Amino acid sequence: MKGEPGWLLHRKVAGLGSLVQRLIDVVSTGAFRSEKDKQRLRKLVTDCAATNPDPNQVTSGHDLCAALGIMLRDRIGSRVVSVSLASEVEMHLRLAFATEDFRRTGTFSAIRTWEEENRPFLVLRSDL
Repeated sequence: MKGEPGWLLHRKVAGLGSLVQRLIDVVSTGAFRSEKDKQRLRKLVTDCAATNPDPNQVTSGHDLCAALGIMLRDRIGSRVVSVSLASEVEMHLRLAFATEDFRRTGTFSAIRTWEEENRPFLVLRSDL
């Protein structure tokens, strides 16, 4: 989607209306669960899609896992709700990612560098 004209991305989001609505329903909790808040969020999603955003900067990891859970139920699989909740998807992604894999990432290196520059603060366990 990166590099596509904003109107094309906007049409893709509009074409996923029911999926977007289900995602909004899943992530709209607590103080933001009213119908008015959900309508506002849908407008923000549609408006954002029209601006040609960088897809890597549009969502949080939790929302991405919620979307993946919905997709596993409806679009790319037939999982039941209990095993495709965002928290379940997150857990399985963590289980699939070995410590050795994490050590090889730029994120791991950046965190270690930050820790060295900001002693005594630590983010990662010392045994990693």
